[in-house]
Amino acid sequence: MLCGPAGAGKTHIVRTVASEVGCSFISFSSCEIVSKWTNQPEQQMKDLFRKARDQKPAIILIDDLDTLCLLGTADLLKAFIEETQDMDGLHLVSATNKPWVLPPSILSCFIHKINITLPDESSRLALLKSLLDENVQISKEEMGEISKKTQGYSCADLVVLSREAAMQPIRALMNTIYFKKVCVQEKGNIDKTRECWVPCSEGDPDAVKMNAMDISDQLLQPSVSMQNFVEAMETMKSSVSQEELLKFNQWG
Repeated sequence: MLCGPAGAGKTHIVRTVASEVGCSFISFSSCEIVSKWTNQPEQQMKDLFRKARDQKPAIILIDDLDTLCLLGTADLLKAFIEETQDMDGLHLVSATNKPWVLPPSILSCFIHKINITLPDESSRLALLKSLLDENVQISKEEMGEISKKTQGYSCADLVVLSREAAMQPIRALMNTIYFKKVCVQEKGNIDKTRECWVPCSEGDPDAVKMNAMDISDQLLQPSVSMQNFVEAMETMKSSVSQEELLKFNQWG
């Protein structure tokens, strides 16, 4: 059982492990199976395990296990427990944001309980680097500063933050009405150049008034800067509260 705040990367960990060890990966969301639009949820639970047995060795991921326990019927929970009695060739993993709401009968289905904590500073730095492409104007020192300032952010929070930072120069570009042509070097080819449009001031002697959408395929992709991250952090805060972290510490 993987326990941790939403967005900590629990599902990603299980999917990666399944790929590394060569197991089939079968998952389902508890939110879907307990939905009022789902017909015969008990049978769907049985079908899930049957599918896994047909593809074993397999890893089964039960996502949002707390939702299954809180909203699932007694018959659905009974079907789940019964299916876990025959696990030959199967590995059952669950992910939950609220392990403290799980009844003992469900907890006993899992041998190990593992806390997936929020990423530390070095992990945040590595994730941020992986999320950003080469088109950034952020120094090594600035990246370190961003990783420090994002303490308490989950992996999902960092993904959202990076997307917002990347969108800021694009939004600014879309609001620009004056552009000029410049010649830039092709990436990976020092002997080749290409013409493209870049934003400029109205007073620039080469300025041409036009709509960015009309030249979208000829625009020079804007770089992401440290300032973009600073502004993004003003609105994109951590989604994990201190109260939630305290609950995990007390439960563990």
